[in-house]
Amino acid sequence: SRDRFALFFIGWLGGPQDYIAQHGHPRLRMRHGRVPIDTAMSTAWMRCMRAAMDRSGVEGAVRAFLDAKLGDLAQFLRNA
Repeated sequence: SRDRFALFFIGWLGGPQDYIAQHGHPRLRMRHGRVPIDTAMSTAWMRCMRAAMDRSGVEGAVRAFLDAKLGDLAQFLRNA
């Protein structure tokens, strides 16, 4: 699952689309549609992502880029 997530993440961030070639389109909204995602849940998810980046020492421009992309994703997946 770690390798699969890495392939997804690389492609989602604009890199090679190996995930799609191997597994098809991720269809994030469809896959998360059965789970009610409200503002509190998306905020909690972002808190987890930021904690992971803190632990990994992600800083500077890379941190700002990932914060923005993950924030957009958290809002995109809100459905409640």
